[in-house]
Amino acid sequence: MLQSDDLASPLGTRVLAQVGQGPSVVRGLCSDGSSRLLVARLCAHLLLGVAGAAATFTFSPPILAQSEEAKSIAVHIEGPDGDSMNAAIQAIVPETLQVVDPDTFTSALKKAGVRPPLGKAISDERQRKRVLPKIRKALDAAGIEAVVLGLMRKVGARKELYLVYVDRGSDELPIDEPIALRGNEADHLRSIDATLGPVLRDLAPAATMPEKIEPEEKPKEEPDEKKDEKKDEPVGARPKNQVGTALFVIDGGLELGGRWFNYSEPLTENIRPYSVFGAPLINLGGELYPFAGTGVPFIKDLGLTVSFARALGLSSAEEGGESVGTTYQRFDIGLRERIRLGSNDQSAILGIGAGLRLQTFGYENTDIDGLLPDVSYTLVRLGLDLRAPVGPVALLAGFDFFIPMSSGLVYEQFTDPSVLGIALGGGVAIPISSGLEARVRLDYSRFFSSFTPARGDRFIAGGAVDEYLGIRLGAAYAY
Repeated sequence: MLQSDDLASPLGTRVLAQVGQGPSVVRGLCSDGSSRLLVARLCAHLLLGVAGAAATFTFSPPILAQSEEAKSIAVHIEGPDGDSMNAAIQAIVPETLQVVDPDTFTSALKKAGVRPPLGKAISDERQRKRVLPKIRKALDAAGIEAVVLGLMRKVGARKELYLVYVDRGSDELPIDEPIALRGNEADHLRSIDATLGPVLRDLAPAATMPEKIEPEEKPKEEPDEKKDEKKDEPVGARPKNQVGTALFVIDGGLELGGRWFNYSEPLTENIRPYSVFGAPLINLGGELYPFAGTGVPFIKDLGLTVSFARALGLSSAEEGGESVGTTYQRFDIGLRERIRLGSNDQSAILGIGAGLRLQTFGYENTDIDGLLPDVSYTLVRLGLDLRAPVGPVALLAGFDFFIPMSSGLVYEQFTDPSVLGIALGGGVAIPISSGLEARVRLDYSRFFSSFTPARGDRFIAGGAVDEYLGIRLGAAYAY
């Protein structure tokens, strides 16, 4: 049975060098409370390696390290599980390279004019150019040879480490690339070593360079074009071209509209029902989230919404009568808060909104006898909407409740009218390219009213129902 003293023996040093680890690294990893699960597995792998190699090389003479001036590096990893990944990277650092205390590097950064966390500056080339001179200044002031910068982030459902290696004596970046983290912790370590290991071994003295961790053969994965061509922004930043985090969304399209107005319990013959279907409308809309890039809860997802629709070339006529010019249009403006119902940017989105709708359906002056259903609604709108990804598409649903502030000419002809309204909608969004999608929607709204007829009224009915249907085909772009 191996005891802890075995790790300090010359034989222990020799065996650890064969698997690419040093005793100081093992002790440091096992004492890091912030990454217990990952570290426990790494320590277990190392101890198993010690046991197996000790049986093979019991009588082999130890390798003596050559004396050479000590060099130091810093490791700075940000994002979810950053502490665990920091410990994992230290596990592949050659034993003659000293890893400085994180506070030493952080303190040097602050003195150089950079206040951590670095965030997007690690992975974004434009932002990084502004801080690289200050990072090299901090390394030089602290006597550190280089720093390994990393940012943990998500790409779809998988994790990724964006890795940057900064040498204080060079303007070049030997490493500036993302590393996909697939499999278990040991697989993560092999992937990181394949990229970072050669650079660290070039910096370390040759006599104590650990051997490269050979990756295990794994079955080839089927190519996933979406994963390769689209990468999310760092965690906490605003990924572009996604509806759930967009700065703005614009949409437009054509709509086939219909309207049906009918009275309940009509007692006079001078009131007219109305119906039309297939009226073409042009439909435009947009959403603006001015604080989407701030990362401030609630505020970043609070947006302004606006939409407008108008019928083109619509006219009405009695059977065998003359046509009457007809106007049908609606305008919405309001506020909307979007709430992601999951941990990533591809999750379902719940929208909570409130605003004002102006909706008119009117006729030109005419000599037609009888009351036409001429309405002009001014409505307070309260609404909920949902966007739920299902495979490659997203399902859309919505509900609105309307409180009329005014209703229009037709209701003014009846005694004590009371009007309320609701709207239901649904559809599907089909992605076309980055940020662009096609949308097909079906929307239905219904205004129901009741009257209190009095003796001598010119127009008498118990109430009325005003219904609207729209079938919309269009496109939307999210930035």
